[in-house]
Amino acid sequence: MEVYVDPGLRADLAAQLDALHRAQTAPWRGVVADYAACLRQNRELDVRVAQLDKEAAELRDEVSALTTRAKAFDAGAARDFATRAEALRQDLSRAQSELASVYRDKSKALEDLIAAQRARDAALASASEAQSNFEARAEEVAALKARLGELGARLDGEAAARQLAANEAEARLSGKEAAEARAAKVEAENAALMQRLLELQDQQAEKLDLINRMHEEMVEHSRRQQLEQAADKQLLSFVKGGLGGGGAGGQQQQQPGAAQLGVMQAKQVLGTLRGVASGAIATALLGRRGSGSEQGGPAAAAAAAALGAAAGTGPSQPAAAGGPGPASPRGDAQQAAAAAGGGEFVPGSLKQLMGLPAAPAGPVPERALPSAPAKSFPAAHKGTVCSVAVMRPGHFVATCGTDRGVLGWDLNTLSSSGSFHGAAGTVNDVAFTQDGRRLLAACGDKRIVTWAFGSAQPGHTLTGHGGGVLAVSCSPLDAAVAVSAGEDRCVKVWDLQRGFCVRSLPCAKMPSALALSLDGTTILTGHLDGSLCLWDMRQDRAGGKALAELRDSAQTVLSLSPHWGDDSTVLTASKDSTLRLWDFRALSVTQTLKAPGFSIGCVGSMGRGRCTCDISADGRFVAAGAADGSVFVWDLKPTSRRRTSDAARGGGAGGGGGGGRSGSGGAGPPVTRLTGMKEQVAAVGWSYDCTSLVTADKTGGVAFWQLTGGGA
Repeated sequence: MEVYVDPGLRADLAAQLDALHRAQTAPWRGVVADYAACLRQNRELDVRVAQLDKEAAELRDEVSALTTRAKAFDAGAARDFATRAEALRQDLSRAQSELASVYRDKSKALEDLIAAQRARDAALASASEAQSNFEARAEEVAALKARLGELGARLDGEAAARQLAANEAEARLSGKEAAEARAAKVEAENAALMQRLLELQDQQAEKLDLINRMHEEMVEHSRRQQLEQAADKQLLSFVKGGLGGGGAGGQQQQQPGAAQLGVMQAKQVLGTLRGVASGAIATALLGRRGSGSEQGGPAAAAAAAALGAAAGTGPSQPAAAGGPGPASPRGDAQQAAAAAGGGEFVPGSLKQLMGLPAAPAGPVPERALPSAPAKSFPAAHKGTVCSVAVMRPGHFVATCGTDRGVLGWDLNTLSSSGSFHGAAGTVNDVAFTQDGRRLLAACGDKRIVTWAFGSAQPGHTLTGHGGGVLAVSCSPLDAAVAVSAGEDRCVKVWDLQRGFCVRSLPCAKMPSALALSLDGTTILTGHLDGSLCLWDMRQDRAGGKALAELRDSAQTVLSLSPHWGDDSTVLTASKDSTLRLWDFRALSVTQTLKAPGFSIGCVGSMGRGRCTCDISADGRFVAAGAADGSVFVWDLKPTSRRRTSDAARGGGAGGGGGGGRSGSGGAGPPVTRLTGMKEQVAAVGWSYDCTSLVTADKTGGVAFWQLTGGGA
């Protein structure tokens, strides 16, 4: 059923509804328009974010490429630029961390946009906040772009620097090849020099063989002259007795002939010595001839003095009162026997001619080791005692230590003979010269201080080492020659008369001990790696190599002590508590000494320790300090003495001894353990007459032990 509606009313109602619709929708049109604008801005932001993502991806690719290039440069660059490459990698890492921070900020912006979409009732506020955040992020992105530009420029600079470094490395490599070529050339020259050195040694050996033959002929000729002289004397006595002449007149007439014979023999000996030994040997020989000149009268004494001046040594001077006397060779008994028989002593070997000790003719008298020291000084030094030196020949001893002091001792009175001052650092070693007139101290302040023995004022101060002086040793034949070894890996030969270094021998290894052979021509050095090197002091020059290198242990050589009864034997002590007797002429070990419970005592750091062990002049006793404060003494019995030929050369071990022995537990020589010191004993020394033993420990104590029984 249709209802009639007035058209006017319908139009009026439609107009009201339209007005109502416009009135209700008008407020929302702005909002809808703003929302549409916000959506458009959102889409623009998405586009912008996509662009930023693309730029970030490009930046990541560029960073990856730069990282790859940096790694390539790192692989080919020199080691000197490793630090710069590490700094560059740190910069790249910081850039990556900053990019990650940007990504986190952009994700936060996206979250803010999603929140704005969900909160439509706060669309305007959210849109404005998103706009502000976007502007801030845009500024940050611009800053990051600028930062990346700077990093790119720095990377380009680093690349150029790496290229320059590569060029420098190539130049250095070419320089290294040239240096290797020069080194090869120098090595070839050294090989030629070593060949020349060996040839010179062969020539020297031939000369020595010729000298020995000449010496044998001279000795035989001298014996014939002695027999002819005795026969002439007997015939003259017989004739004078038959004629009734006085014997005293005959003796007076005989004296000029003996003087002339003494002068002729001295001239022959001097001519031989000029090709064999230095002026010191000639001085010693002439001194012995002068002491026996009573047989030839004033003429023989004047001839001996003239020969001494011709040899360049000058007449022998007497020792000062109270000081050490002149050397007393072992041939005094033969000389006394010859004088008692009315004849002149004729040397039977080159060793007797040069004054070296000879082996005893008969069995060694029985001696016993003491059970306690005869006298001890518990606090002689204020610090650790580093070394002990014995005057040979003589009756004086010197000790040195970390208290920068050197003390002198008299073995006859068992008391101190004075102190020596002048050292500015630790005194590592001390030594007497051959004539006993000087005392040398090796100091840790790179100096060697010398004193005239008996005077507290220092004499020459020897400088030249680049590090602390570790050891010093004096020539047994020439009082003006000394050698030293230092931490600068250098062995130096010193002229004590002029007070400066005459030769330097560089070592490839750090020396730890030093000794000189009895003929004064061979230097022996012990090293930290356990090796024993031999140097010829007559022929080696700077840059030369050792003549030989001996090794029987990998432990540090702590001590070197020459055998004063054998000019080819040296005693070594190693860190492994083993003592060895080396024949350095034959380059072999003749005897090894060990003992149960023996741990060697030493001073110094763990890597550079040192001690002083010693073998008696008669070759019978070997003494070494122990870490427990005792002293171990090995008795080389007569049954272990060397064969007769070695004994004729002056070698061999002494006879048996007394005292309580702890035993060696095997076929080795018996060992005696002496107790009485407080701390570990680091230095020992035998007197020249083999009747006294001097020991010193780390607390500064010094003890003297007197052997009982027969003498030397």
